[in-house]
Amino acid sequence: MSGTIVTHIEPGETLSEIAVRYGVSVDALQRWNRIDNPDLVLAGQRIVVYRAGSPESSPSERPGSLEEPGLDAVSDSFDVWIVGAIVLALLLFALRRKRRVTPPISRTPSLHEPQSRIVTDQHDTIPHRADTLAGKAYVTDGDGIRVSGREIRFAGLDAPEFDQVAKHRDGYWFGHGKRVKSALIREVGGRQVHVAIEDHDKFGRAVGIVTCNGKDIGEWLVREGHAIAAYGDRYKQVEREARKAKRGMWGHAVNIDPRRWRHRNSARR
Repeated sequence: MSGTIVTHIEPGETLSEIAVRYGVSVDALQRWNRIDNPDLVLAGQRIVVYRAGSPESSPSERPGSLEEPGLDAVSDSFDVWIVGAIVLALLLFALRRKRRVTPPISRTPSLHEPQSRIVTDQHDTIPHRADTLAGKAYVTDGDGIRVSGREIRFAGLDAPEFDQVAKHRDGYWFGHGKRVKSALIREVGGRQVHVAIEDHDKFGRAVGIVTCNGKDIGEWLVREGHAIAAYGDRYKQVEREARKAKRGMWGHAVNIDPRRWRHRNSARR
């Protein structure tokens, strides 16, 4: 056979194997392809083979024909390395994306949701929302406590004023407001409470739901007959149960509505 053959070196293939395959010498392959060291060939490198009868088989006949195949081989080899590098880079990028862990998204407080602090003790504070307060309860009257320096009124109820009186079923009058305050002290005085603030009264006091160990203290006051359900229907059913059982004020011979007591006292002034 005669003519020119273009082939490429396969991975692991040597120049000697190509020479044997096409029946040429290694030296001829080196001359035709400008290869200085037959052991330094690359996979994918282009190799030109001039078969017997081809005018290019004699390098002396075409002195310039040998340079071009050598340059083409280098160019092809370079292209192969570029493609390989791109493929490797894409694989590494895919692996990194697969292993990457998305950090948890932290919620940014709204401008309309101001932050304050829960005061759990005199020297212990933690961040919390502005409408929640926590701390030790100091009882001020039958339906009021002080928590972390703030005055708190129980929502949904009204309790006897501190100077209010009632008549016992046995016929004697006693300090009704003082008795209710004492009961509230025994229940939450000095204990840790949580307040869910719902509003503020005209005196600037916070009005909310007070809980202690998960127990609604306002509901407890109404259930035990220490307060009446007022300013809403939250504890109306609880009050009906207390009336029926004649607990607390509902068992007294004379019991005065706290709102009426305040109105009467203000009229006297």
